[in-house]
Amino acid sequence: MRVLVADDDAAHRRTIERRLESWGFACVGVADGMAAAAALGRDGAPRLALMRSRLPGQDGLALCRALRADEGRPYTYVMLWGEDASRVATLGALHAGADEYLVAPIDPEILHLRLFAGRRVVDLQEQLIAAREAMRFQSEHDVVTGLPSRARLAQALDSELDRARRFDTPVAALMCDVDHFKQVNERYGRGVGDYVLRAIAVRLRAGVRRYDTIGRYGGEEFAAVLPGCDRKLALEVAERLRAGVAATPVDSPSGLVHVTVSIGVATSEVHPARSEQLLAAADAALYRAKRSGRNRVDYAYELVTAGGELGASPGAPAPRA
Repeated sequence: MRVLVADDDAAHRRTIERRLESWGFACVGVADGMAAAAALGRDGAPRLALMRSRLPGQDGLALCRALRADEGRPYTYVMLWGEDASRVATLGALHAGADEYLVAPIDPEILHLRLFAGRRVVDLQEQLIAAREAMRFQSEHDVVTGLPSRARLAQALDSELDRARRFDTPVAALMCDVDHFKQVNERYGRGVGDYVLRAIAVRLRAGVRRYDTIGRYGGEEFAAVLPGCDRKLALEVAERLRAGVAATPVDSPSGLVHVTVSIGVATSEVHPARSEQLLAAADAALYRAKRSGRNRVDYAYELVTAGGELGASPGAPAPRA
């Protein structure tokens, strides 16, 4: 782990650095407060800092207060030190946000213990951050496929529809259902079923753009949000996804599993109001595709009312058989 050592006395700073390096720490040495602030402000900055409380440019107390005021940055364990052994000096350092105040000359054994205590604090914070990020990821992603969850899909669609209204651009929603998936589970078991879902998720993700959102909507259903896609482009994407899944059987632990998908497409050209309406329209087109024989794509020419009823869109072509 790296340690920032801030001391305007070059000889003393180098003595401290050599001692820290013998304990396995890597040192970043600076001679004034401005250089210390710059070093701690960079990406990948040292997470441990040993600083003289009085430094040229910006003293250690002011720098410590600035670090604690920036709540968005990773925590830096700060040890301030100085020649003043008074209670006032100690309290001043702690009130500024320092984790430790050491009195010079610094006892090497005390410094050694304080540094390793600081490393434990930093390591613990990293573990807490990792656990928090894991929980956030799990709340926004499907545990089987790793794709965004239904809730995350709805958020993405709401966001893209807001953007589309501002810039007068289309948005497409796709609903995709794995054909006869119940038979896969019954024949091979749910373990293979999950394997197949993961394989389909990989193929679907590979078939869309980096900034499109595709996720698991529930069960064997997937959904996609395609910003900037009108009816023609959305149908092309949907057909590419359908063909990509059908082209090659899934090589599962129980052998080759042939799978296909049916896809319903709706765009904000016809359904401009709310995300619920757009998804309901895509869902209606999906079930029409399944009733028409599966392994196909269909488009929602119908308007979906606030009550969820379908009606023909004025001037829209007749739905495909």
